[in-house]
Amino acid sequence: MIYNKGLTLSCQSKQGHSTGEILNFMSIDAQRVSDFSWYMNDPWMVIVQIALALLILYKNLELASISALVASIIVMLANSLLSTLLVNYQDKLMESKDKRMRATSEILKNMRIFKLQGWEMKFLSKIVELRNGEIGWLKKYLYTRAVTSFLFWGAPIFVSLATFGTYMFMGIPLELGKILSALATFQILQEPISKLPDTISMIIQTKVSLDKIASFLSLDDLQPDITERLPRANSDI
Repeated sequence: MIYNKGLTLSCQSKQGHSTGEILNFMSIDAQRVSDFSWYMNDPWMVIVQIALALLILYKNLELASISALVASIIVMLANSLLSTLLVNYQDKLMESKDKRMRATSEILKNMRIFKLQGWEMKFLSKIVELRNGEIGWLKKYLYTRAVTSFLFWGAPIFVSLATFGTYMFMGIPLELGKILSALATFQILQEPISKLPDTISMIIQTKVSLDKIASFLSLDDLQPDITERLPRANSDI
């Protein structure tokens, strides 16, 4: 679909998108949308698993399980803030990458003129500047993603400390059976929570790619009345 759209773009639409950008749509963005099928069921599965784990905690620890719910909500709110940052950084990263690809494509097209005028180093510094800007947004994105991963890997420990601390604060003696059951439940929580960073990251990247593809597909095409399709030539050889 993207390839066929690239063949029918009008001249005005082609001026706003370089060949490198169109290749990115077909190779990178389309692949991300395809990879999302592996993560499509993870969001609702994670919610169901967390809800069942909290229900088990409530049956074993009663009111002390409320602290587990509060701790989980705190983790979710922190994740929401980090997700917003990831969306912004991902948008800026893709925008800076497109600028670099557009500039590189234009330089390669006009390489003879640049060599004739001796402009190689001037435009090389421009490419390096765009590349450094892209690396800056990439660092911010990866650092934020690392904090998100750390938060969710440490979430089960945080939830368990909050739950057992509340249980002891209420003056209820801890029984071995309840402790083992709660620890097993926290272990169950670890798997869905550990999946959340990758799932959220994939959702964010897929959304950005879908927006870019949708914007590209909505560009104007060549007018059908000014184009003519020639029949394929027949050969008797």
